[in-house]
Parts: sequence; structure tokens; C-alpha cells
Amino acid sequence: MNTAGRLEPFDLLAGIQRACASGRALAVPETAADPRMTTGIGFLLHGQRMVAPMDEVAEIISVPKCTRLPGVKPWVLGVANLRGRLLPVYDLEGLVGSNRGAPKRQRRVLAVDMGDHYCGLLVSKVFGMQQVAEATDTLSSAGISSEMAPYIEGAFWRNEVLWTRISTRRLAQGPLLQQIAL
Repeated sequence: MNTAGRLEPFDLLAGIQRACASGRALAVPETAADPRMTTGIGFLLHGQRMVAPMDEVAEIISVPKCTRLPGVKPWVLGVANLRGRLLPVYDLEGLVGSNRGAPKRQRRVLAVDMGDHYCGLLVSKVFGMQQVAEATDTLSSAGISSEMAPYIEGAFWRNEVLWTRISTRRLAQGPLLQQIAL
């Protein structure tokens, strides 16, 4: 306590700690997790809202400066140096045949790290963490380009918005991103 009789911040924290240690503090209420839901990274691709499983996206970064590569398809932006590691960057909008994406300041790269398959996927916009329904409606994923269809795990409606689940792991390891030569 100070001379004016008020508690100092340290004394207040020490009192809280003593209350917790003595068992007088209220317990944090437990919230039961919905077993049908999981967390993913939401993003916009070709005007569609997509969700990638959280454990498949290592990080979300701003679009890095890329060194162009000769003799590759136009949707291969090049390679970037990300903390000393080479990151091939692929423009998913260009891959599905459109570059009508969001303004450049909204674009982000999803870094996918599967050990020997490390790449960056340029998307139009990132919405952050999203709750993803486990039970998906595969029929609702109509309108997905034929190139991306093998990587779609289904779709679900949330708040009258269709979200499509995509496996970035299968995309990074699949043949689509391996066939980059012209």
C-alpha cells in the first residue's frame, strides 16, 4: 500500500495470487468443445470463401518479393527468401484462370510446410481463424475449377455463406504444383 492508502499494482496482483493459491478464487467455467467443429484458416479464392485446416498452414505472410523463374507457368510467382529458406510462391487465382482477385494490399500468402514440400499459396484475402463444420456437403462445392476439385474436401453453409474446405496439404504435395514448366 502507498501512503495514500491505495493498493499498488504489485500488491493487488499478489492478493490475487494468494486467493488463487488458497482455493478461494472462482474457477474458469469449462466450455465443451463441439466435436463436429474444428478450426481452420479462412481465405478468399476466386470469389469463393475457402477454409484450410489449421494444422496445414504454417503461417500467413504478406506477399514477399519474389525472384521470377524462367520457363515456368504464369501462375508461378517465383521464389522468395523467407528467413533463409527458399519459398516457392504460387498464385492460386492465376492457377484457376483468373486474376480478378482483391486489391494487392489485401492479398496474403499461406505458407504450407509439409517437410519436403514447402510452398506459399497466394490468396486474395485472409479472414483469419474460422470454425469449420466436420460434416460437409460435397455437392455444394459445385463451381470449383477442375484443377482444384481433387483438393476439395466438401463445403458447408454458415450464416448463409458457402465455405469450401480445401486440403492445402494435398495441394502442396499433389501433381498440380509439381507441373510448373511451360
